[in-house]
Amino acid sequence: MIKKNSEKPSILVIDDKPDELDTQIALGLNDRATRCVIHPQNVKRKHLKNADLVLVDYRLENWLERDDLSIISLQPANGMALAVVLRESVDKFKKDKLTAFALHTGHIKDIQGRLPLTTAQPLRHSDECCRIRPWRTLPRQVA
Repeated sequence: MIKKNSEKPSILVIDDKPDELDTQIALGLNDRATRCVIHPQNVKRKHLKNADLVLVDYRLENWLERDDLSIISLQPANGMALAVVLRESVDKFKKDKLTAFALHTGHIKDIQGRLPLTTAQPLRHSDECCRIRPWRTLPRQVA
């Protein structure tokens, strides 16, 4: 079922320090959206089914259950890796509405090297339509 415009969007925030973040998110949203702020260990299918936006913390340092595992493929190193796993899970079971995924971080330099410094931009619909051109680095985009 597609949400009607009158319904509030639902935001699922995944952070390794959920108690610290919950108040900040509440103050920023007021009553414009519903929110659920949880630790990555506690994410269930029902959380993902209800979410219009899944906001994942990039740095996940406080996750003992993950760190105690001996199987490396069950240890997403950061929020980017976790977001990919969750995105694939949503794609399997949630066919009736779209869910957006985004990263949040207070440490922008951590992800700077993860994003391309150049981007393909079409110049015009001709022989140069896909030439790679230097664009902007992340700090300029954020500033």
